[in-house]
Amino acid sequence: MMGPLISVQDWKHAGLMTSSNIRVNKLLTVAKHLVEQRIGELRNQDWLKTAQALQRLWEELFPKR
Repeated sequence: MMGPLISVQDWKHAGLMTSSNIRVNKLLTVAKHLVEQRIGELRNQDWLKTAQALQRLWEELFPKR
């Protein structure tokens, strides 16, 4: 399954060094003690697009019966 690539529109504000994409089907968890620093935060429009894509992926993986 290949999820959509979400282009981060406001990547500079998010603290990223270059234009970036979010691939919602490549999620992972990382232990908090392994995170060295926080690089930034998505603006509302980028977070909303990401949340919507995650919702679509979830519904595809776990369809309602």
